[in-house]
Amino acid sequence: MATALAAIAIGAASGGAVICAVLAAAHGMPRGAESAFANIVLGGAAAGLATAASVGFALARRLGVWRSLLAAIIAVSGAALVAVLTTVADIAAGRTGLLVLGVLCAAIIAGAARLRPAESTAA
Repeated sequence: MATALAAIAIGAASGGAVICAVLAAAHGMPRGAESAFANIVLGGAAAGLATAASVGFALARRLGVWRSLLAAIIAVSGAALVAVLTTVADIAAGRTGLLVLGVLCAAIIAGAARLRPAESTAA
């Protein structure tokens, strides 16, 4: 149970941190549907969701393929929630809000890593 929970939390927070970092880096660019900013935002969101799936799957791998896939899917939904929260963070505090949300994601990663059971080295 702890392995699955840690994989989901770390995966979601990793994807969210990627999204926050991309949006904070591109914050000062001109915005619009046909701008370069729109392409960067879409690419950053796709990269964040892919990161969440990859990390969630990799950390839950010892649970078996199907449970690892389930953990990856739930981690992607958590990263999508963080992507929605970036709108609120941007409106409320701009680049600082995005950075604070990114730091919160990093804190979740650190906290969830403590939940994760140690790897067994038995051969």
